[in-house]
Amino acid sequence: MRKTYKAQELEAGLQRKGFSMAKRGGDKFFELWVDGKKILFTFISHGRGECGAWHVGKMAAQCKISRDEFHELIDCPMSEAEYIGVLRAKGII
Repeated sequence: MRKTYKAQELEAGLQRKGFSMAKRGGDKFFELWVDGKKILFTFISHGRGECGAWHVGKMAAQCKISRDEFHELIDCPMSEAEYIGVLRAKGII
């Protein structure tokens, strides 16, 4: 699995999976809303060009999935519906 992503890749991947973006200060926050309720959020710092394994791990934890699942979410093998299913199975939704 890939260890790093460009910030733009993460932004696009999250938005493809139903996350909405909100800017706060210089940071970009990505929120996941399901049935009108904010379920979780993650963010990318404005200073990020390349996001390494540590940052990817933090984002995965904020998204309530493993690093491997996060890679699948961003790289597209995991659909938005599958991701919502994983969150439901874990009792997060």
